[in-house]
Formats: sequence, C-alpha cells, structure tokens
Amino acid sequence: MSRPHDMEKLRRAHALARLRAGAVGLCLALAMTVAAAAPPAAASTLPEVTPSRPSAAAEGVADITRTRRGAGIAFRAAARLAARGWSVHAGDLRVWRDAAGFLVAGRTATLAPVPARRADGSAGVELVPVVGGVPGAVAPRSAAPLVEPPVASWSFVSGACFERLSDNWAWIDHCAHLYRLVGDGDGSRDYYALDHLATAGPNWPWVLKTAGIGAYPVETSPPMSWLDWSPRSDRTGPCQSYLVRLTVPFAALSHTVDRCETWDISKAQRGGDFRLDWSGCACTQDRELAFDIAVSVGQGRGPIWYVPAEVRGFAF
Repeated sequence: MSRPHDMEKLRRAHALARLRAGAVGLCLALAMTVAAAAPPAAASTLPEVTPSRPSAAAEGVADITRTRRGAGIAFRAAARLAARGWSVHAGDLRVWRDAAGFLVAGRTATLAPVPARRADGSAGVELVPVVGGVPGAVAPRSAAPLVEPPVASWSFVSGACFERLSDNWAWIDHCAHLYRLVGDGDGSRDYYALDHLATAGPNWPWVLKTAGIGAYPVETSPPMSWLDWSPRSDRTGPCQSYLVRLTVPFAALSHTVDRCETWDISKAQRGGDFRLDWSGCACTQDRELAFDIAVSVGQGRGPIWYVPAEVRGFAF
C-alpha cells in the first residue's frame, strides 16, 4: 500500500507531465500558424483609390490586427524582419483577412479591394497594394537651352513592402519600388520604372508549390506605353544567378537574383501590365522572384499600379 507522501509525489508528477504536454502542443500550434512580414510604408501621395483604406464593410474583409491571431502574425513579422536587419515594430504593422488569405502591410499603405475567388470557388474580395502617382515635388522644366545635355538617371519616388499569405502552408514577402527618370530632356513624356521583387517560402514543416507577383494599371491611372521589361522570356532550369535589368530608356536599373526551376512571364499588350510566376518543385527552401518594367506617360502625370502577390504551399 502506498504511503500518503508517495501518492502526493505521484499526483505532482502527473500534473507536471500534463503541463509539459500542453506546452509542447502550444509550441506546435504556434509553429504551424501563418507567419507574416512587411515593413511600414511611407505616407502615400497617391490619387484617391476607392476605398484607399479598406474597412470591415468590404465583403469578406476584416482587420484582425487586434485579434490574438493578428497580433501573433504581426509579432512574427517584426521578428523575421529584424533577423534580416530591418528595424520594424509589430505595432507598425496591420493585418487583414480577405478572400485570398492574409495581407500584412504598414499602417499607412494604400490598399484597394478587388474581386477574387476563395479556395472553395466562391466570390469574395482581395486587398491589393497600390503604388504610383505623381511625385510630391517635381521641378519645372526650364525653357532655356542648356549648355550641356542633362544626365539622365533614375530617381527613387516611393516604395513599400507587404506580405501575402494565401494559405497556411506558405508565405511571400514582396516589395514594389517606383522610380522616375530625371534629366530625360523630353518635354512631352515622363518615364517611370517599377521594380517588383519577392521571396517566397514554406511554413515548417510544409513545402512551397507556386508563387507569383504582378503589376497592372489601376483604373484611374493615365495610359502607359511600354518601353522595356525584364525578364523578357520564360525559363526552366536549375538555380543560377540572373540579372534583372532595364536597358530602355536608360540602362542603370538592375539587380541580381537567384532564378530557380520555372519562371513564366505574362506580358499584356496594355502598357504596364506584367506578371511573373514561379513553379517547379515541392520546395522546403525559399525562392526568389523579380521583374522590372519601364513605361512612359503624359507629361506631369504618374502611373498607378496594383501590385498583387500570391503563394501556394502544401502539406508534403
């Protein structure tokens, strides 16, 4: 027969075992929860996009920043960016749930609701980041002849980073940067470049299946005319360094990325409408995507783009 103090030891051991099991279960649940990341965007100078700040009134859209899940997503977003050398506080991020999954953005980012399909095929609304517009301060052109021709160069206008989570298995961080050509010497057209880059990866222990980034003109954007785009063709093969580079109207905007498996581009006839998709493996490693496009618009006007991103993962 057990002594009283032995029974007490046994009860304490059972309680400790239950506590440890609960802690392990909590850790696994947190590991399987969607991760998210996006640095805060600068104050927008964009023309009004209706609505430029989506609300819960939009069908299927909810701001979950203050919920337990939203707070966890924002916290992990800030932690992941800190590991990359970015200084971002979780309180600077906003988390939305929509028909396409989750979107993380800076609190001042401009977002627009667009029609989308949920995973079950039903109609809904997806929030898509918007970048572009006329720079806040554009120096007037002088009518006086110049002694020397101006030196053309790309000037940074604006940019922001976001994260799209289309499912619980994978994530994609993406950034869109807008540049304007200064010193172009053209009195009738302005020249712009959009740099859209991304990194996609799986949430452990799942795998990455597909990812894509795009840019297409907002309805209120002035018409754009194509000048250049990169990459210019599809490609399938092993991982290798690839130079994303614009040569028209000025060859000075480029960066090198790792291009793996299949890159599939979709370029529309409409100026400024471009998409890049990655696929080709059930990957446990991250994958990069990047494209640059250059367009021209009427003098004194600025292009405005939707810059969507999507990602899909799987359980194995």
